[in-house]
Amino acid sequence: MIKLINYIVTIFLILTLFSITAFSIENSESLRFVYVSDLNLYPTPQETQRLKSKYEKSDGLLLYETQAIFQEIVRYINKNYNCDFVIFGGNNISDLGFTNNNQSNLNVWNLLLDMASEINSKFYIVVGKNEVTSVSNNDLIHALNHNCDLETKYTWWHKKTNSFLLIALDSVLFFNSKYHAKVQLDWLSQLLLKNKDLPTIVFLHEPILSHSGIALEKSDIKNLIQIIQKNKQIKLIVSGSDYINRIKNLGNTVNIISSSPSIYPNSFKYIEISKEKVKVNTVVIPLKGIVKKAEQSLIDSDRAKNQPLELYKSIKNYVLGEVPDRDLVVDFR
Repeated sequence: MIKLINYIVTIFLILTLFSITAFSIENSESLRFVYVSDLNLYPTPQETQRLKSKYEKSDGLLLYETQAIFQEIVRYINKNYNCDFVIFGGNNISDLGFTNNNQSNLNVWNLLLDMASEINSKFYIVVGKNEVTSVSNNDLIHALNHNCDLETKYTWWHKKTNSFLLIALDSVLFFNSKYHAKVQLDWLSQLLLKNKDLPTIVFLHEPILSHSGIALEKSDIKNLIQIIQKNKQIKLIVSGSDYINRIKNLGNTVNIISSSPSIYPNSFKYIEISKEKVKVNTVVIPLKGIVKKAEQSLIDSDRAKNQPLELYKSIKNYVLGEVPDRDLVVDFR
């Protein structure tokens, strides 16, 4: 009888401990996530060597290697990170500017979704110009709701998780003059007003600061920056697009510009954030041959050669950024 009582007590303690642990994890007020931007996924080989060379020559983009790069990123994330989610930060697929085949565009989009589904954690998608110009709004919104488990009727969205508010904006509406940003800005203002107490992270594909940390002057960007500065709960802004590593402050908000895994320095971000601090680590893809090729492709690219001579000579260091542009801990207190 005593043994039975001891057995029951032991089981009760184990279940209680498990419940406490599960509750603690579920309600943890911190986030760990991976941010991958400008993957430019393209199925290979589908087009001619001439088109491949065009992309490498202009920007140093290793177009044909993107599928192998993505496969390695998925493997690396699953092996090394127990993260809460992965964010794909825009221009996740190639723009396929050399074809008007809508089915081909949709096939690449579906390839991205299929490959992303192999990630052990949740994943969320931020749209960039390539998605907006290559895939219909209906297909984009369907993927956000169905594949990313969101609830949105727009190409922008929000999600509450671990006592944080995640917001993803459609930056095409801010940077392309034929679009109007007012609906999105109004939505953003109302959302932030209703969630003053939630520390907030904003994702958008194109950065709102220059490489030197100066706020951009376009009117819609000014309006966006004013909203950000009025809402002190916004702790972090994460973007890509410029193929460069930079971390700058926008008032009390940390602003990250992340490079691409498909262009030198071939990297993505691992970020940990709590209410007190944020830690940013830059991760270079573990494919030494591809990184070496990307380094030479950058040096030989029009993008590099069109820079002033002194900048061209230091182009690798310029896109890589200083150490604080790659790895940084910021205390919010």
